[in-house]
Amino acid sequence: MKELLLWIQRLRSEAEESVVLVEGEKDELALRKFGITHVLKVSNLPLFKLRVRRAIVLLDRDKEGRKKFKEIVSYLQNSGVKLDLSFYKELSRFGIRKVEELRKLGDMYGEGCAFID
Repeated sequence: MKELLLWIQRLRSEAEESVVLVEGEKDELALRKFGITHVLKVSNLPLFKLRVRRAIVLLDRDKEGRKKFKEIVSYLQNSGVKLDLSFYKELSRFGIRKVEELRKLGDMYGEGCAFID
């Protein structure tokens, strides 16, 4: 649990300088529980509308999420966007397949999760 909380703290810190790309509304709400506000839902967003300089790609690790991940990463790399893929890669280490699963942890500790400051 402590490793996951530290991971969330690092994500929140990095998200101050980048936008976090997630699949949908439930993912966005899960991250907002931790005070992460620079979040963009990409599920129905055409790729050409992604106009960011720095992005953390944090999509689900299911079949659909992996497919979308490849598309987005390819497009953004070709567009010269600085990408952080480490959070996506580390997510499975905690047994989490969907970003929205983080919401349970946020519910446990409360809005903003001041315990990890």
